[in-house]
Amino acid sequence: DGAPLTYEWLRDRIRDGWAVEAWITWSGGGGHVVRVTGCGTRFGVPWLRYSHDAQQCNDTAGIEDVVVELSDPDGDGRFNLDTTNNEIVLFVATGH
Repeated sequence: DGAPLTYEWLRDRIRDGWAVEAWITWSGGGGHVVRVTGCGTRFGVPWLRYSHDAQQCNDTAGIEDVVVELSDPDGDGRFNLDTTNNEIVLFVATGH
């Protein structure tokens, strides 16, 4: 959409049945792409659930499901995962 990352954008795509991926950059360098499998709010704080390969170099390790709170403590307009400096830089929604 070219719009800023917002919880409402994410919520609407998940609710409407889109397949959503999140592109994450790690604070120590590098990144990862994950499948967003759910989202919501708890006490007004947005969260998302994602699935990804537990060990990228080991296909037999299986899939891991992770729940993280979304915040923006550094005020750069990107969601941070929990209270870390790992950030979502892009959501991609496909299908419908």
